[in-house]
Amino acid sequence: MIKLEWNAGMSVGVDSIDNDHKKIIRLLAELSNAVGESGQQQYIEETFEQLEQYVQEHFEREERLLSDIGYAHYAEHCDSHQAFFKQLAQLKKRWQDECEEGILEVILDFLHHWLVNHILIEDLDYSQHVYQTKLSAKEQANESLLQRLSSQLANRIPLSNRVLISILFPFIGVAFLCMVLLGNNVQNYQHMQLLSGMGTVLANVNALTHSLQAERGLTTGLMSSNYKSFNIALTDRRNKTDELNAVFWQHLEHSVEPQVKQVIMEGLPQAQTELKSLQKNRLAFDSNQVSFEQIFNAYSTLIDMLLSKTDRLINLDVDHELMSSISTINSMLLYKEYLGQIRAEGVRIIETGQGRLDDSREISLLIGMQRNALRTFDNFATNQQKQVCAQFCLPLTIEKKIRKEMIALSVLPKEVQGDHWFVVMSQEMDQLKLFTDQLILSLDEKAKAKITSLHQGSEQIIIAVALIVVLSICFVVVLNHSIIFPIRQVTSALNKVSSGDRGVRLHQFNEQDEIGNIYRAYEKLRRKLLQVDVMRAMVEQQQELLEQSHSETKHFRSLAETDALTGAVNRHHFDTALQNAIISMQAVKAPLSIMMLDIDHFKQINDSYGHLVGDEVLIRFYQACKSAARGSDTVARIGGEEFVVIMPNTNAQHALQIAERLRKKIKALNPVVNGITVPVTVSIGVSEWHDNLFELMSDLVNDADQSLYLAKNSGRDKVVFRHEPMVNS
Repeated sequence: MIKLEWNAGMSVGVDSIDNDHKKIIRLLAELSNAVGESGQQQYIEETFEQLEQYVQEHFEREERLLSDIGYAHYAEHCDSHQAFFKQLAQLKKRWQDECEEGILEVILDFLHHWLVNHILIEDLDYSQHVYQTKLSAKEQANESLLQRLSSQLANRIPLSNRVLISILFPFIGVAFLCMVLLGNNVQNYQHMQLLSGMGTVLANVNALTHSLQAERGLTTGLMSSNYKSFNIALTDRRNKTDELNAVFWQHLEHSVEPQVKQVIMEGLPQAQTELKSLQKNRLAFDSNQVSFEQIFNAYSTLIDMLLSKTDRLINLDVDHELMSSISTINSMLLYKEYLGQIRAEGVRIIETGQGRLDDSREISLLIGMQRNALRTFDNFATNQQKQVCAQFCLPLTIEKKIRKEMIALSVLPKEVQGDHWFVVMSQEMDQLKLFTDQLILSLDEKAKAKITSLHQGSEQIIIAVALIVVLSICFVVVLNHSIIFPIRQVTSALNKVSSGDRGVRLHQFNEQDEIGNIYRAYEKLRRKLLQVDVMRAMVEQQQELLEQSHSETKHFRSLAETDALTGAVNRHHFDTALQNAIISMQAVKAPLSIMMLDIDHFKQINDSYGHLVGDEVLIRFYQACKSAARGSDTVARIGGEEFVVIMPNTNAQHALQIAERLRKKIKALNPVVNGITVPVTVSIGVSEWHDNLFELMSDLVNDADQSLYLAKNSGRDKVVFRHEPMVNS
């Protein structure tokens, strides 16, 4: 008998379940040891009942565990438990009905196969789920943080995806950086486009403010002197200002990009309002209805509003070189505005004769503001720009020119001094305008060069990203295949090995890496399993020889114990079987009956139809008796046409009922042999063992024979029992 033993590989990782399995294996081993030993019937029944009860408890414990961990196949697992009990109940009923030792061996074989399948297949299937839900605390506690993180990642992401992520992650990082650079380039490109579009606007602002500055100077001069030449120049300048204003607004409306226009238009509605107010101030000036301060402030406010548009360019996110260019333009525009105010203030002082130019507090303040503007210029301007500016826009140069012009004015007639001052300062401002226009042009050229550079850089980044993507895809495909394909090979080979195919060999592997280690481990496993198969085949061959020898022994024993013609128990074995039955029944004080059967007129059947037909009738007669007998009954042939049925646990009354059913069955048999219907009847004598009536086995047989004799003599085809059935039977 095969005996199952516990192995550490059977553990599911839960101590309570493992202990259940160990106890079930132990009980099954005790049951196996008891089977086949005489006198162990009661122990076998008790052990079997204990095993059945403990399996029930194990199933209940296991089902609670699976419910707690939310096992996906919980219902199927419970169904397998019910199927086990259903099949076990069928085998148990068969054992109770037949009471044969062979049924116990069938039950044990079923239990062994069930237990192997239950532990190694069903329970080990949920052991991984138990581990993932951290019920296996001992193993979880010994894991490091890296191991736990790796386990979580492995449980949630397939290997092929993990390989893909590990390969793509660096490329994605590089591509992300490239995209960041590209986005930065695009933003810079937009700012450069904005600067490029601002170039013409700045030039128009410079021209318009320059004209307004000149108009302001002429207006203040005319207000102070009413000099005729100022009047003519002012009219021309107003026309020029109006023309430049129209060009500025027309260009802003039709020729500027929307983004540029959005930046410029912020605050310009107020400038438009001031321009309309300027027209009113002109009319008021012409009619002598405004003061010097009012007209001066009106022009200065409008100029400041226009110049403030250039200050907004500082908020653009551009590189240092362009920011320096913007700052130099702003500082120079302010410097020129302060010079324009000096020009206007000088004209007013000269024409009104109120003080001296070198004593004017306003001019001193304006020169100080010019110094601040020039400091800003010096901080951002290039050396070449500083050299150009040094010729005419240094504070000391302006102060020298003022003193020089004051000396020159002292020798000039009073009526031309204001005109001379205005002309000299206007020349300075014209030079500053030209210089500012050059700065604006230089900024525009730098912005366009930067745009070209950014455009080329963006193209290079796009090409680089495209190359990275293409190379990443190619590299991912190749590397993924180099990792996943060998693993799939091993998986396929292991599946074939598990199904019994030991001929799958793997050859292509690198001996130096982990895949090679897996291949070698697989090959070692395959060879070990192959050795096991060979050894199993040898053992099976030996078992076949032993079974064949056992079968032959059993066959010879059967030949010695059974009738050669019918297959019934022969006379010799009948005596042994009856003696054992009497002893067993006496031990448990159970009833025992026999019935002796004799085929009526069997000699006439042989004489009429031949011995071959007679032999066939005997065979059919035994088969009918055997089918009517119970599993615990024994049918024996003790003579030519005489048979005996031993019936344990049967009293006379029950035996008479069985005998009568058998008699009717035989009479209705009417066997057809070689196309001939042979009528058959039987006479039956019944006897029940009683200790007070019989001493020997032969006494019981003789009593049944006497009853049979009475049945024969009273007309045959009858059942006879010579004694009245006892009440205690």
